[in-house]
Amino acid sequence: MSVMASKAARLSGLAILVVHVGEVALAAVHAVEVGGHEDAGAALGAHLAQALHLARVVHLVELEHPELDLLVLVLLLLGLGVGLLLALLGTTQQAHEDVHLRVIAHAAGLQALGILQLAAAEHHALLISGDALAGLDG
Repeated sequence: MSVMASKAARLSGLAILVVHVGEVALAAVHAVEVGGHEDAGAALGAHLAQALHLARVVHLVELEHPELDLLVLVLLLLGLGVGLLLALLGTTQQAHEDVHLRVIAHAAGLQALGILQLAAAEHHALLISGDALAGLDG
């Protein structure tokens, strides 16, 4: 009889421990995130079932402090927003660099155009003076 009582005491202690771990619910969200990293071929349905099961469990849990619920939701939304923000910043940075390259290329093109116009004017002046080959001597 004492063996049954000690098992019951251990199980009740374990249940209390599980209740305390389940209150925060951060580890549960992390478990879903880690579960999706595997190379899932045929196991895709199993991961989906695990995620749906966890969603049901999270909805059934009532926390004593509702501020923690809001904090967890805000942190999750910020985590998702950071991923989106990083993706958008990468494209914005690339577009910003493209604009700078276009400005530099445009300025270089205008400078090259000015040099070509000066060379053409000099060549034209040499042709008018009758010494067309004088510019080739250096």
